[in-house]
Amino acid sequence: RKALDMCEEGAFSEQDLAAYDKYWDSIRVENSLILEYTDKGEAKGRAEGRAEGRAEGLAEGLAEGLAEGEAKGEEKRLIDVVLNCKHNGFSMDQIQVITGCGEEKILEILRSSAGE
Repeated sequence: RKALDMCEEGAFSEQDLAAYDKYWDSIRVENSLILEYTDKGEAKGRAEGRAEGRAEGLAEGLAEGLAEGEAKGEEKRLIDVVLNCKHNGFSMDQIQVITGCGEEKILEILRSSAGE
């Protein structure tokens, strides 16, 4: 293999060899640049993807937290209304009309508040 390489090199002039070496140098430089920019592009894409994911996660988390907070607030308000009605002597039918809840839900609230 080495002898064959030497024979091939001997068939070229100094200028041909210099042009050949220059050609391969340019290919190596081009490949290095491609790899460098590919790596930079991938890093930038990962960073942008992480930032976008965090923003979406934050928005979803806030929306879920807000919905959960509102639901808990509504439940707390319902409990307060039921207890206040019961404390003021309202009948079960009146409490049902005021709250829009069924008898089971109202009894559940009254039982859980009696245990507190």
